[in-house]
Amino acid sequence: MDRLSMVVSSRIPETTDAVKDAFCSATPNPHAGIRSAYHLADAGFTGIEVVPIMAALHDHASAFDVVLDPALAAALAQGAVSEEAAAQWKDDLSDLSRRNAFTATATFFVTTARLAS
Repeated sequence: MDRLSMVVSSRIPETTDAVKDAFCSATPNPHAGIRSAYHLADAGFTGIEVVPIMAALHDHASAFDVVLDPALAAALAQGAVSEEAAAQWKDDLSDLSRRNAFTATATFFVTTARLAS
């Protein structure tokens, strides 16, 4: 997954951006998905194919279990958001979910290649 591809429907975009940025900075290689093709090419692989797969979650509880809770924890640990801002953001996402207006997406990249002969 390329962490920069995360999109979260929120009415508090500055908190969403801070959470996303903190999550990316807390990950050793947040862009591994999109960069895998050129790493394979550099290593001598051929026939490289990258297939992007977008995952979408429409229930904020599921999104929190999968990705948003660790992202928010990273933002709080780094001081990128305050406890108050985090609570407001979670409340906003919960409200959107109750009204069927919540969406979180991320793009995963399935990369295949052949070892050059």
